[in-house]
Amino acid sequence: MIEDDIFRETFLHILKELEIPNFAISIQKSDFEKLKKAHDSIHEFIYLPTRLINSDAEFRAKSAFLFYHSEVFDQAHRSLLVALSGYYNAAYTLLRNTLELLIKGAFWECMAHKKYRVKKRNYQENRKEN
Repeated sequence: MIEDDIFRETFLHILKELEIPNFAISIQKSDFEKLKKAHDSIHEFIYLPTRLINSDAEFRAKSAFLFYHSEVFDQAHRSLLVALSGYYNAAYTLLRNTLELLIKGAFWECMAHKKYRVKKRNYQENRKEN
């Protein structure tokens, strides 16, 4: 077990590296209403499954998308927090990753359903004939 003094010193060092004062500066200098809307929108996203899923069967039918869903929320939320810390390039990278995860979730959800795979195959066959 870690000694209390070492733990406290390490914890305080990490807090200092997080640059918490940058959050206050970012919030003061930004359009607070836009910031609040962005934050609230990210939190609304976590409730999406409760609006899409009403039964165990629906959960299984949408599980490919849901596999990515919570990671999308975490990445979007982290992107906002990193941007408030002043690390804009890192925040942009996380935001891009968020969008990629969202697209992957939607893609794999479509591929999990036979009706979409059949449509794609028929489309490819029609293209070859023309």
